[in-house]
Amino acid sequence: MLKDSQAIAESKDSFDFQNPVPRQSPIVITGMHRSATSFAASLFHLSGMSFGDELVAPDGGNQRGHFEDVRFQGFQRAVLQDNGLSEHGWIHDQQVRVSEEQEQTALKIIESAAGRPVWGWKDPRTTLFLNFWRRILPNARFIFLYRAAWDVADSLYRRNEPHDEIFTETPELAIEVWTHYNLRLLSFFDEHPADCLLVNADHLICDPDKFQDLVRDRFGVVWSGSASEKCDPQLYHSQISATSLPKLICEQYPAVPRIWAELERRSAFAAPDAVSPSVGPATIIPADVPKNIRDWVDWRRPGARP
Repeated sequence: MLKDSQAIAESKDSFDFQNPVPRQSPIVITGMHRSATSFAASLFHLSGMSFGDELVAPDGGNQRGHFEDVRFQGFQRAVLQDNGLSEHGWIHDQQVRVSEEQEQTALKIIESAAGRPVWGWKDPRTTLFLNFWRRILPNARFIFLYRAAWDVADSLYRRNEPHDEIFTETPELAIEVWTHYNLRLLSFFDEHPADCLLVNADHLICDPDKFQDLVRDRFGVVWSGSASEKCDPQLYHSQISATSLPKLICEQYPAVPRIWAELERRSAFAAPDAVSPSVGPATIIPADVPKNIRDWVDWRRPGARP
């Protein structure tokens, strides 16, 4: 989603944090996977905010980078594994328990990361640890990204990373995980609204400058320059709203439209006027549009369509 590396390097000089949140108040970015959390983190990263000295390397799913600190991500993956759960966070109803020993590990990671006036981390798995991090970092500020269930599911079906194979085998899991993550966001947001910013991923992509203003107004973090100058919306794909998939999902999972309505009701800003969320390159939808989620997954497989 970001422009070329030269533009990234040049943009760093145009950002400057002013009046940041207190030193021990990290900015934590999270939300369901494939919901533009990396895009939001990239804007902070370009501003000079520390997301860690060692970040997770880019891959096919995020060619511009994940902007995830290997320490925070590694910690959360390890805890999930110790709970007998998917290290990728593919869970839909289980609770995550953190041991006293693991909590001490987290405190050491925080101590090493909190050396700059403005710092934080990004990881979708953090959604599963919100109450834990709130307890040991009571001054943390949270930015939550959410995206329509059908767009998230479609993205997972076509990403084709090895750890996404589970969605080929069990396509309904994508919706169940989306439901679990976003219910956790809503619950936490309602408990701590002053410390949270809830943003629709499509709206962020369409109007990153507005997002910049919201972060300033809510958390007192200000950077100079225009956020919109540093993004490439053509790398963001969301073109299935006119297909059968949204209807299929809403009919088969009636909780999805209800959760979506609650997310939209709490969203930090309304959709930009006259801007469609379908901002990426066009997707060719076949005449025989898939009639169920299983068929949709098969159609989205590489090599399954022209």
